[in-house]
Amino acid sequence: MTLIFQAFVSDIFENEVAVAFENDWLPPARFPFSRVRLPPKDLPSKDIQYTEAQEVEVYSRANEQEAFGWWSVVIKVGFKLKFDSLFYALLIKGEFFVVDYVPGDGNSKEILPIDRLRPKNTNPPITKSTFVKFELSVPEDVRDFLRAPSVMQVLCSSPVLQLIKGEFFVVDYVPGDGNSKEILPIDRLRPKNTNPPITKSTFVKFELSVPEDVRDL
Repeated sequence: MTLIFQAFVSDIFENEVAVAFENDWLPPARFPFSRVRLPPKDLPSKDIQYTEAQEVEVYSRANEQEAFGWWSVVIKVGFKLKFDSLFYALLIKGEFFVVDYVPGDGNSKEILPIDRLRPKNTNPPITKSTFVKFELSVPEDVRDFLRAPSVMQVLCSSPVLQLIKGEFFVVDYVPGDGNSKEILPIDRLRPKNTNPPITKSTFVKFELSVPEDVRDL
């Protein structure tokens, strides 16, 4: 089966890149350019049409010990669920698809909501010119605060200016010991989560009647 895991490029070499995996579920590793692709561009859901027998990718995982990744699947059929109860309709309303993992043996089907699907990633493998590595001067006040050198090495995709423009913040992780500071862009921040813990009533467990044509599949 074709499976793509999400990772972040941390350094680039002559024929390979160093990556760090999301949530550190695997140790950092190096991979040749031929095994690394940039993610596809996000498209508005209204602009995406899925059809039977189309090869797409789904966000899933094989077990609870493994991270989520993008798996290649083939759409077998799509359907919409209808409910007498307005509450249930609001809870799981939307479009669902029966998919078969590639290569399919007929025993690897799954029912997934449309927000777990995306078009197949057709981006070519990265090359050495995909990224630009350069030195960035650190402002003196930030340097003192971070105990950082006057010059930092930065790795980013081309074009550089489009990716690193914007507002940045120096943050200290809580509880802070003064040695856990980091510079982050504004899009990596959000207000503190003040939602209360969930309770048993937060979720509803119920049985779902599967349409007969989907059941036969």
